[in-house]
Amino acid sequence: MNRVGRNAPLVVFVFLLAVISIAFPEKVREYPGFVDWRAVSGLAGLLVITTGLRESDYLSEIAEKLAKSSGTERGIVLRLCLLSALLGATVTNDAAILVVVPITVSLSGVVDVRRAVTLEAISANAGSTLTPIGNPQNLLLWHQWGVSFTEFVASMLLPFLIQMLVLLALVTSVSGRSVVVRDGEFTVDRRLAASSFILLILFVASLELRMHHSLALVVLFYAIFFRRVLRPPTGLSYSCSR
Repeated sequence: MNRVGRNAPLVVFVFLLAVISIAFPEKVREYPGFVDWRAVSGLAGLLVITTGLRESDYLSEIAEKLAKSSGTERGIVLRLCLLSALLGATVTNDAAILVVVPITVSLSGVVDVRRAVTLEAISANAGSTLTPIGNPQNLLLWHQWGVSFTEFVASMLLPFLIQMLVLLALVTSVSGRSVVVRDGEFTVDRRLAASSFILLILFVASLELRMHHSLALVVLFYAIFFRRVLRPPTGLSYSCSR
């Protein structure tokens, strides 16, 4: 029942689509034209590549090192928020949250998790506004506008800076008490991380050049060398001994 409840909007949408298709059968052939397949393929490729980065645990290692480099709760939250913004701009806001939040939750005895996660979510969304690959909406707008990657960034720079200034003001409300962060438990797959970073750069370049068939090459690469990236997720876990 819970699964049905979660999928209720999708069920309603499919039902309405079926009704419309019956009422206007001559329009069915036009349905594929309503979808921006360039944006869909771009988003799919980014999701696969960012999954590879997340599976490598390299980003988790960076997040942990940033947290350990600060001796205060405010410093930890600030560093993780800045990382969330950076990841939001480069590997999508969803991937940023999936990397940073589990680490934050593991620090429940060190930081105020609820406040930290809220600020990280704001950071990831702020960062994602800066680039075409930050979120699905930007990717769609990028294709619709027909501008270059750098032109898009330039047009979104001011809104991004305003959001980041507001975020920094909010971070000042976090306690400045001294804390200690110990080592987390994960093994970094540096080969997967390096491959995914290179693929990300090449894939974004292919989108810039309007080469929209590169998704197949991305999927083929992971299917051959890192098949686990294409498997359905079994859940997120991260632990940090305190």
